Amino acid sequence: MKTTVLRFLIIFLLVSTVFAQPPDSLWTRSFRHNLNFSTQAFAVCSTSDEGFLVVGRAECLGADSILAIRLTAAGETAWTRTYGYSAGATARAVIQTHDGGFALAGSARPSGDSLARAFVVRIDDAGLLLWSRAFTSTMRDTAFAIVETPDGNFVLTGKAYRWSSLTRTLFIRVSPEGDSLSYNIYEDGNGTTVGRAIVGSDDGGFAMVGFSDTVGIETPWRPFLVFTDSVGNRLTSHVYDLPAGAYAMLRTADQGYVFTGYISAGENWGMSMEFLIRLDRQANTLWTRFYALGNDYSTTKAYALLPAPGGGFVTVGRWWDEGTTYFDVYLMRTDDNGDTLWTDRIQRQYESTTALGACLTADGGYVVVGYRMLFGEPSSAYVVRLAPDPLWAGEWVPAATPQRVALSAFPNPFNPTTNISITLPHTSKARLTVYDITGREVQMLHEGVLEAGAHHFTFDGAGLPSGIYFARVESGGVVKTQKLLLLK
Repeated sequence: MKTTVLRFLIIFLLVSTVFAQPPDSLWTRSFRHNLNFSTQAFAVCSTSDEGFLVVGRAECLGADSILAIRLTAAGETAWTRTYGYSAGATARAVIQTHDGGFALAGSARPSGDSLARAFVVRIDDAGLLLWSRAFTSTMRDTAFAIVETPDGNFVLTGKAYRWSSLTRTLFIRVSPEGDSLSYNIYEDGNGTTVGRAIVGSDDGGFAMVGFSDTVGIETPWRPFLVFTDSVGNRLTSHVYDLPAGAYAMLRTADQGYVFTGYISAGENWGMSMEFLIRLDRQANTLWTRFYALGNDYSTTKAYALLPAPGGGFVTVGRWWDEGTTYFDVYLMRTDDNGDTLWTDRIQRQYESTTALGACLTADGGYVVVGYRMLFGEPSSAYVVRLAPDPLWAGEWVPAATPQRVALSAFPNPFNPTTNISITLPHTSKARLTVYDITGREVQMLHEGVLEAGAHHFTFDGAGLPSGIYFARVESGGVVKTQKLLLLK
């Protein structure tokens, strides 16, 4: 096991930048499950019918419920379900599974238990409960993120409270039936660590990002990155010497990583600003960006991160100006190099709104969820639907997870290049090759791990004779072949 500490020199440059226009808001929705008690939304995912599933918490007198709200593409409520009934019961993450159902993760206190537990709730497409599991240990646990593996297992990350009041980054692997397969915790010396996001890494392993608070270190938090093998054994870890916490992470198109959060700044670390750190496939830092927006007394915090249609990244969180009472939902889009393209501050008069989760839409727009508060009233779950990103002018591949491996090529026939597209139902190893009519491999376009979703590769036949060729993708035991016709 290897731990590295990465140090940064923070330099702020004031530049004059003209931003593009952000997407318009198409609709907003607010939900309060119990009239006199608060409701919050923590996460959202796109669904296969181009709708959305919003999850969070519905408070009630003496206890809370895990909340799920299914919305249509137009924002109409298809159904609302609650699960469990205990103090602090909250869903903090949601994914659509390969069978069309959903998996929710978070924390709850089971009946008769004095400690909160990390949990997974499995529901079908209609919201009916398939199973739920709370994972017991000697600690109080919370799950913040969940992914599904190619073999149908689930992996969670979060935090585990120890008896010493410190926390540890949590890793739980769960079978498709809800059985616990492995339970691991990771620490950074004598201090606290928390896992906030998880993605698949190379060779079937995982990468988790969060933050560390080591005893004796002046800065309050530092980003903490852990790599594991497929069963959760720790391989390497990295601590970034920044006064910051990391909250969200993605794999990039080149199979690297990017993560976001916010860095503390100002006297006594009272102010904050967003950051992005991009890594290559071996976790070497490619660049680091800090975003000082508004005036000297403005605070921005990023809690979610999305791949932008057409390339780049979108951070989602909240904006606050010192001296004011209200928070606002805030989005920022960057290009692949982290340079800002547009920002969007969504303000509601006399209300505070905070964004905690987001997802892409089928047409290249965004859905943002969180909560809104009006002075003197309980909070309400808050959903904002944004129009397709104005910087994207092409056909957008639906953000909902595909249900099967697919392979296509366009144009076909072609001369001399064609675009070969593959879609994967979950993160897995994939091998994409092109063969001639005799079965000889003429080009390997990709070999390695790919995230769930669509991926595009260019096949160049400039040095090949006219004729019939075959594109072949192998992933998760599935093989697909597409005939190609090169005409010169």
